[in-house]
Amino acid sequence: MVLLDLCSVQGVIVLYLFCLIRMLVPIEFSWTKAVSAPGLYNKIYGVISYKTEIGMELVVWQILVLVWVLGAVILLLRLMGQYRKAARYFCRLKPTDNVLAVNAAKKVTGGKKLDIIQTPAVRTPCCMGVFRKRVLIPEKPYSEKEMYYIIFHEYLHLQNNDFLTKMLVLTLCAVYWWNPFVYLLKKDLSQSMEIRCDSMLTQKMDRQERADYLAVMLKEWKSSQGVMQEEGHKGVAVELFGDGSEKLIERFSLIADGQRRPVKRGKLSAWVIAAGLLVLSYSFVLQTKYEVPKTEIEMDRDTYEVVNENFYIYKKRDGSCVLRSRNGDIPIGEESVKLLIQDGFKIVEGE
Repeated sequence: MVLLDLCSVQGVIVLYLFCLIRMLVPIEFSWTKAVSAPGLYNKIYGVISYKTEIGMELVVWQILVLVWVLGAVILLLRLMGQYRKAARYFCRLKPTDNVLAVNAAKKVTGGKKLDIIQTPAVRTPCCMGVFRKRVLIPEKPYSEKEMYYIIFHEYLHLQNNDFLTKMLVLTLCAVYWWNPFVYLLKKDLSQSMEIRCDSMLTQKMDRQERADYLAVMLKEWKSSQGVMQEEGHKGVAVELFGDGSEKLIERFSLIADGQRRPVKRGKLSAWVIAAGLLVLSYSFVLQTKYEVPKTEIEMDRDTYEVVNENFYIYKKRDGSCVLRSRNGDIPIGEESVKLLIQDGFKIVEGE
């Protein structure tokens, strides 16, 4: 699954760099091909270059940029507000002293400190935090095995920096809110993160252990279908389950099959895909095409139109070239020869 390779901090940062480079370095290379569709691009250019009066003279493209920036600022402020609200709420809560949770955390982390917060504010296990990372679990009884699997799964999210990845993607969606493709990236983000954690957790399990893990998943999914008691964290935490049963079925089938993916190859493919998209974006350029108005061309009896029907390139024995027609020869250099050949002019070598 390609999305698994991109849905990591590394993959998202690569996409950020791709967008930044493409916007700040709008250059053309020798392989770049111009794609012109006068009927469409000319109309679009005519619309965005139209001048209008709104208290002051503005061009349409300037108005569009202002709308873009205004929308991005509003969405970014909203995202920051959600995060601050959630962070403030959960920072006030003290880590649980539940013996099962504390022991499971020590077993999973190898004795490292991990804040486990048990609260009725969440309906399903989740995690959040960039610097101060926390695992949030519902306030209900768990068996020792259930607590271990849940904390292990959420700890893998923290190890993979999935919370940071989600925030980066949400930021990308806020900045490019007008671009439908960023929402495609966001669409299956959480599911891809869950599948990756499932794969990492179960890769060394036997059939019985995988069955136990699936049983814990099913139980938590059923309890997660209740109503959220506190919406403060929703949207900015990495949750264990989505709302759709079809997503759970997909995860079940992958775990039951015991599918594994090479991590190093996945990280490499993220760079290869991003680099390929970057090169592809430079391989073409959309442009308008206008014919020069004949009224602006100064014509006299010694003026004639240079087209490949009445001109051709003649290469002499000494290697020099001329542009030949019935009206005579015009000396041209190597660069002019290349441009004329690209425009369809024929070349004839001297005998």
